[in-house]
Amino acid sequence: MSTQPPLDLWFRPIRALVVATQVSGVLGSAGLVAAVVARKPLNMMAVVVLLLPALVAWMVTRKAIHLTDEGMETVTLFGKRLIIWADFQRIDQSRKSFVFIT
Repeated sequence: MSTQPPLDLWFRPIRALVVATQVSGVLGSAGLVAAVVARKPLNMMAVVVLLLPALVAWMVTRKAIHLTDEGMETVTLFGKRLIIWADFQRIDQSRKSFVFIT
């Protein structure tokens, strides 16, 4: 009789998205520092506006889903949440995605 190994799957954003977010954040931060040093308030506001999408993208790339024997754990920038398998009503699968209904 064979026993199944424990379930331990991680789903994270693709690496290219994470790297692109990091690069845009570094370039935006450098632009902000340059605007502060040059004392150009209009440039500072423009860089801050350009950094907002990078901030949102960074928050998205920090999200991960961890499937374990106990349930599904979502990990975000603000914390973790575990949903046990008994709380799921249905799992729908399409060609490219899963939908978990609780």
